[in-house]
Amino acid sequence: DYVAPEVPVETKDWMTTFLLCLFLGGLGVHRYYVGKIGTGILYTLTAGLFGIGYLVDFIKILCGKFTDKDGKRNKESKMSQVCIAVFCRNDMLFSVDRQICASLKDIGREL
Repeated sequence: DYVAPEVPVETKDWMTTFLLCLFLGGLGVHRYYVGKIGTGILYTLTAGLFGIGYLVDFIKILCGKFTDKDGKRNKESKMSQVCIAVFCRNDMLFSVDRQICASLKDIGREL
């Protein structure tokens, strides 16, 4: 029996997705980047689903739950771990309540 060789599947970079969402999330550019063209167009026409979809995507990206069109999670880097640590673990620097960060992580797990 012939078995086709495995083709390596490239995942999108976490940092690129994060930066695109941070600066151009309202236009849906991060969704175009990961191959979600349909929802990218929807985000472009509705300003990131009126900001709500943009916020949900931003939280999912921070929590490492955002996927590409094939359902694969973004390739994390050392920088992604640093960003998560800065946004959700360094309460003293940003005066972020630990319960809020715990809630964000729970939301990310549910999504």
